[in-house]
Amino acid sequence: MFWREQGVGAETVRFAGTLDATSAREVGRFLQGHPPGKVILDFSQASDVDYYGLSVLVAEITRSGRAVLLRGLHVNHVRMLRYFGLDPARFGLADSPHLDVG
Repeated sequence: MFWREQGVGAETVRFAGTLDATSAREVGRFLQGHPPGKVILDFSQASDVDYYGLSVLVAEITRSGRAVLLRGLHVNHVRMLRYFGLDPARFGLADSPHLDVG
């Protein structure tokens, strides 16, 4: 489950519950239909981020061609982004062993 909040200069999509492949595809549909502008995906309230769901989310973000910032991911999820061959900096994530993405 996710909900959207419009802020100054960006729309934030906040997750609650589990990010799985189904919810990642929903985010992809949102990104495809969303007008241009900054989008922040915030996982700080997610109870679980499934690795397969994360891979689907990355594919959806890539397919959308949008600039998306990720927040609230655990350091293990950031490591998975690297495993998928992606630079975490592309998503606004610091490259640090003491990652603070909250």
